[in-house]
Amino acid sequence: MTDTEAHDTLIRLETKTVEICKRLGNVEHELKTRQCMLHTSQIASIEKNFDPKVCSKNTEKIATIEKLTWASIVTVIGLIAKSFWSAVTT
Repeated sequence: MTDTEAHDTLIRLETKTVEICKRLGNVEHELKTRQCMLHTSQIASIEKNFDPKVCSKNTEKIATIEKLTWASIVTVIGLIAKSFWSAVTT
């Protein structure tokens, strides 16, 4: 193979490489676009099926749990204080 033939082959390989990279870039763009469309569709479905009543009930449940948690903490602190006071006064 002469230098000219080798040079021509190298140019063809570079051209093919550039073409392949362009195709890969297009495929990557297409995949990202489809993924974005899928996420948008999923979000729209969630928004469509969103029920404020369920959210409100969940908020009420969380508030009840918080109240019970604080009541439990206060009770435990009270028991500790009572035990401590009993230990100190006896």
